[in-house]
Order: sequence, then structure tokens, then C-alpha cells
Amino acid sequence: MKVLWLVNGIMPDPAIHLGMAPSVFGGWLVGALGALRSTDYELVICTTSKNDALAGRYPLESAVYYIVKDGSLSEQQRAFRQILAAERPDFVHIFGTEFIQSWALFSVADPGRTVITLQGLLLFYKSKVFADIPLKICKDNLLHKLLRLVHKGGQSIELQKRSFEERAQYEKLILENAKYINGLSDWGNAGVRMINPDCELIPCGSILRDAFYDGSQWDASKCEPHTIFCIYSYPIKGFHKLLEALAIVRMYYPDVKVYAIAKPNPYRDYKGLKKKIMDLAPDYEWFVQSQIEAYGLKGNLVFPGYLNAEAVKNLMLRSNVFVSPSAIENQSTAVGEAMLLGLPTIISCVGDAENMIAHGKEGYVYSFDQTQMLAYYICKIFGDKELAARLSFAAQKKASVLFGKEENTAMLLDLYRKMLSHEA
Repeated sequence: MKVLWLVNGIMPDPAIHLGMAPSVFGGWLVGALGALRSTDYELVICTTSKNDALAGRYPLESAVYYIVKDGSLSEQQRAFRQILAAERPDFVHIFGTEFIQSWALFSVADPGRTVITLQGLLLFYKSKVFADIPLKICKDNLLHKLLRLVHKGGQSIELQKRSFEERAQYEKLILENAKYINGLSDWGNAGVRMINPDCELIPCGSILRDAFYDGSQWDASKCEPHTIFCIYSYPIKGFHKLLEALAIVRMYYPDVKVYAIAKPNPYRDYKGLKKKIMDLAPDYEWFVQSQIEAYGLKGNLVFPGYLNAEAVKNLMLRSNVFVSPSAIENQSTAVGEAMLLGLPTIISCVGDAENMIAHGKEGYVYSFDQTQMLAYYICKIFGDKELAARLSFAAQKKASVLFGKEENTAMLLDLYRKMLSHEA
């Protein structure tokens, strides 16, 4: 039995094979791959890359991997037709609808033998790209365009929004024509139902990375007091809103420290002409840096960069609280990983937040724009170890249900059996 996956990035095994650093994103894919290794399923895993030199077929122990040139839609369609003809999978599993590659494969595959797992929904994300950032910072201006022409940056936030809007058109085509969709959450299912009332919604929970199923338990007495773990990424993830809250928290806890993983330190010591150019053509990193300087937070931030699963787990266990300040989200696997360890968690009330965390019992949920509430909940957890311990116990119990490895593996295998029998 052969299943062909399409994913949005190069998986760890081919990355290592090619001498690249494995991505820290897509942990649910690594989890699902691990769960299928002891089964009879033969996996073919495809992705695209802008680096033409990487294009090719890579038969490795874990799966057969294809890297397709990230070219035009017609070029990708042609490549996927060739792969489908060569590999002859029993069915196709597309993870994510956010990129054109998903439509390229879906449009040449058999819809009756294709299942979609949602990750996000650009149709709804696109209106949140500015994420409470002042419009004058987001706008794409002439200097941005000139910088792009000479390949010297110019990646404005408005440009990101345009990209979301363009890709959302292809996402809509997928959702309108798909027969089987795993929405992953109530939020995802609700979005799908607005577009395609006739498709079948198939439940299947996420399987997290193996490192988070080893029984590790966060302990209030062993963590580093007054520390916050978070993800620093693109604007929708809301790191800039955490900085607003941090300025309040520091009034009460001057030693507060944020461990912001994923992207490198955004702080760039521009001077002279370079500084003038960035002031006139800001990007998100410029805005983050300006917030850090305005609030005087440089000494309260640590940027470890890209970490593997084991390093992420250890840093979570070391931290005092996890914060997810996203402007919009479907179901965050980073939140799931934190909860599975029992790290006290605070999340903005977006996407599936209210199903993931019972407010005040398993963590705290707040409105994205109400950063004073985020600061308040951080201070509550910092100041009360017994409260933190109660939240930790309840969160871990909830996560074991939402992200139970055996249960979610069984759901994935059941989904695949249905696809094989055309009973999905």
C-alpha cells in the first residue's frame, strides 16, 4: 500500500542527506511519519524548492522523497503528473492548502483518492496579516520595490499580504473541489463548510514529535523563574504583541526573560545610510527592533534560533510559561507540545484555542489585542507556584487526550483504510 504525501518543506531525513539543517517547523509531519514506520504503508513524500539544484528523487530508508522545482503552475503540474505515473500511489495526502504546489498536485490527482489536511486557511489569514501593526509600517512603497529589484530586501508586510491573497485563490479551488478534508479543528471545519458544504469532514488529530512523548514533566521548582517561551516568526504569530505585554510584566519582574525560538535575532545595528533606508522601507524585523528599542527590552530577550525537537523540549522544561500570541491560528502544535510537557500556557483566543484550553483551569485564554490581559496572566503564573502546578497538571491531562499518540495514530490508520476502500 503506497501513499503519496505533499508537504510544505523538506523533511528532516532528506535535509540531512543533502547536508542541510533540518527545519524546526512541521513537527506534526515528523510525528505522523514516525507513526507510520511500523506499518505496511510505503511512503512517497513530495515537496518543492526554489533551489533548482535540489530537484530530484531521493530513495531513503524512511521514504522515497521527491523535491520538485518551485516553478510555474504548469511546470509543477507536469512534474507531479510524472511522479504519479512513476509511483502509482493508492491515494494522495496533501498537508496544507497554503501554497500553489497543493493546487498543482490536487489538480492532476484523482479527487476521489485524495485527502486534504488543513494547516491554516489563507482565505481567513489574509485579513489578519497586519496583525495590529500600524499601517504606515506595513505599506509597500517605492523604495521597497527598488530594493527588491536589486535583491537587497524590500519585503514589506503588505507584500506578504498580497502573497496570501494570491495563494488564497488556489486554496479556494482546492477546498471547492475536494471530497475529503481533515479540518483538524472546529475552526478549520467551520471554514471548510463555508466553502464546500458537500465534502466529507474526516476527523484525525495531530501526532507530535517523539521527543514530547517521553514522559518528561515540567516542574515549577526546577524551571528558571520569570522566563517565557515563545515562537518568533512572521507577523501573524504576534511576537510584537508579546513585546507590548513584556513592557508591563517588567514593571513587576525586572528580571523577566523571553526565549524566542525559530527565527534568528532580529536586532540589526544599522547605521548611516543603511539605517535611513530601513527607516524608509521597514520590514517586520525592523518593526520588532523598533519595539525592542522603544520599550528598552534588549536585555530581556534571548534568541536561540532554530532548535531541534530535543532542544525545544529542554528549553520548554526550563521555562516558566509558554505564550502563543497569534493574531489567527488553526490548531497550534507548539501549544500542544507545551501542554503535553505540562508547561503553563497562555494563548490568544483564536482558532481552536477554546477547545484546547479551558480558561483558568488548563491555562489562560485572552483576546489578541488585549495585551494588558496577557501581561496579567503571565504575572499570575510567575507569582504563584501552586497555581502553576495546577495548570500544569490539567494541561498535561488535556493534551494527552488531544494529542494522544496511540489514539491519533489509530485515527490516521483508520483514515487511510477508508481511503483505500473508497469509504472515506
